[in-house]
Amino acid sequence: MIHGRNFRLKSEGKWGKFGFFTPRFVEAPDSTLAEQMALEDFRQSAKYLDLMGVTLNAEVDPPTLGGEDIEEVVRPAAPGQMPAGLALYPETSE
Repeated sequence: MIHGRNFRLKSEGKWGKFGFFTPRFVEAPDSTLAEQMALEDFRQSAKYLDLMGVTLNAEVDPPTLGGEDIEEVVRPAAPGQMPAGLALYPETSE
């Protein structure tokens, strides 16, 4: 599970800080490498690039990404299936 934090976004006409969760699945020999691979895969995704295109963070207050709840699972998706979306939540509103 990837957890994004501190994304400054506009929602319903108001700016605020948002976080999100999104699942990612990778094949890796251990959990450390799995986290790194999932984060890199997400950073290359259209969802992340679109999100960064509308995020207005200052250089001194960048958004962050991290892996959480890294577990070994049976591959759930068939090849070519669309990855899951982002479950956004408000951290603050301005």
